[in-house]
Amino acid sequence: RPLAFRWRATPLGNREISTRSDTTRFLLAAEGPLSFLSQWDYRLGASQAKSESSSELTNGYFYYQAFANLINNGTLNPFSYTQTPQALAALDGVRANGVKLYGGTFTTDQADATASGPLFKLPAGTMMAAVGVDVREERYLFKGALRPNANTVDALVFNAPFDNALATAGTLERTIKAAFAELQVPVLKGLDLNAAARIDEYTGFGRTTNPKITLRYAPTDKFLVRSSYSTGFRVPTFKQMFDPRTESTYVGNDIPDPRSGVSAVGPANPAVHPLIYGGGKRDLQPEEAKLYSAGFVIAPNRHLSANVDWWSVNRIGTIQSFGLSQMVANYKLFTDRFIRDPAGNLTVVDTRWINAGETSTKGLEFGLREDTDVAGGKLTGSITSATLP
Repeated sequence: RPLAFRWRATPLGNREISTRSDTTRFLLAAEGPLSFLSQWDYRLGASQAKSESSSELTNGYFYYQAFANLINNGTLNPFSYTQTPQALAALDGVRANGVKLYGGTFTTDQADATASGPLFKLPAGTMMAAVGVDVREERYLFKGALRPNANTVDALVFNAPFDNALATAGTLERTIKAAFAELQVPVLKGLDLNAAARIDEYTGFGRTTNPKITLRYAPTDKFLVRSSYSTGFRVPTFKQMFDPRTESTYVGNDIPDPRSGVSAVGPANPAVHPLIYGGGKRDLQPEEAKLYSAGFVIAPNRHLSANVDWWSVNRIGTIQSFGLSQMVANYKLFTDRFIRDPAGNLTVVDTRWINAGETSTKGLEFGLREDTDVAGGKLTGSITSATLP
């Protein structure tokens, strides 16, 4: 009768996967003075960055059906540590060496231009300004197995970690356009204000404006006080949005239907086995953030300085994913992720990415830096520590 067994044999060799990554970057840039604006300078740039990777099976993997045939017809002896020369030769004939597992490409094309220079004189000094524009296009492609017969029984490779479920439907593209302006204002002697704003427009997300304000006060060259406020914006990654949806059935026996309010599995509330959705979520929204900082720097001499800085980051609409047990424990927050049939039975739990509320992180950072002249050069040492309440 048919016999089911698991065999890990030395003659098969170690399972090995080889991954090759090629990264290239091209940059064309120009900079210099603006002929029509006295004391203003310009910078122009165009670049392309590309990262391409691919993985293939190099040893220890075999075509499932062909390998099983060698056992069924007696060529291989699964009950022996050694094999005949004929069996070893037959093994070499059914190896999957060279089969491509998957590969991907990420490309960024970018062009930017900036100009900076003085605006006019103030009692405390010269007001400086900078303006710029930036256009960027990002492209992402992930490919699964490219063999034309990849879905046939004869092409099945035993235990190979193919990832066809995450292959993209062609190349995904995103265009980002941005413009910024910045002012450096000497308010009083030793007191400078820096004010900047940036406008970004993302494909599929519209336009956002984010300011930054920085104050810097240095009454002497030995003491500096500084503070800043800014806002941030981050769109979901391609994978967070466009990874194909995956489905798997929960097979454990320890998760009850959380709508009952009973935390343990029992006769009155048996375990449920819903489908679990994973992968990307196309309706994700960007994260937003507010950032604050304040601190001071003391420099008793040119070789020694110390700093203390407080900082705070408040993120809004954070992009997160949660496991089934976390969602069950917080059922009231994720009720819409528990999908039911018309009779009210739990059929699906959607664990894909979600914009989940706010996070607040604050901390104090302490730093000490010292350098000394050594043999015509400089030896520098520094230490930094952070405290997160």
